[in-house]
Amino acid sequence: MSSRTLIAVAMWVGLAAGCVSTKIRSVQSFVDFPVAGAVLVADTYSWRLVALSGHRVDRVDDGRLSIEVRLKNLSGLDLPVEIKTVFHGADGVVVSQDADWRPVVIPGNSEHRYRAISDNRFAASFEVTLRTPLTRGL
Repeated sequence: MSSRTLIAVAMWVGLAAGCVSTKIRSVQSFVDFPVAGAVLVADTYSWRLVALSGHRVDRVDDGRLSIEVRLKNLSGLDLPVEIKTVFHGADGVVVSQDADWRPVVIPGNSEHRYRAISDNRFAASFEVTLRTPLTRGL
């Protein structure tokens, strides 16, 4: 059985047993003046298997906000996740966001660098949300 199959089976068992919660939990919030950011996890399964191992926030030459978060898979198995970024202006209003969830597989006991750039220069803060594909719509 492949590691992806094992993860899928474990996730379905967790769902059937009622172990997966859709409550959003913050892995880490931080402020790199003047930018505030947060990495959020949308289910208990991912919450237990992913850690934030670092981040970087910059402005590209045209003033758009560029972020990088390093996500660490704490398990020995490959972990399929979906990631979405929302950028907010200084007033908290959404100024840019991913149209769709981005599928990513983080190899077991490894780190994944996730990067996103806002569509415009008005972004002042961001949220990166992570979920497992099997918990969509819950």
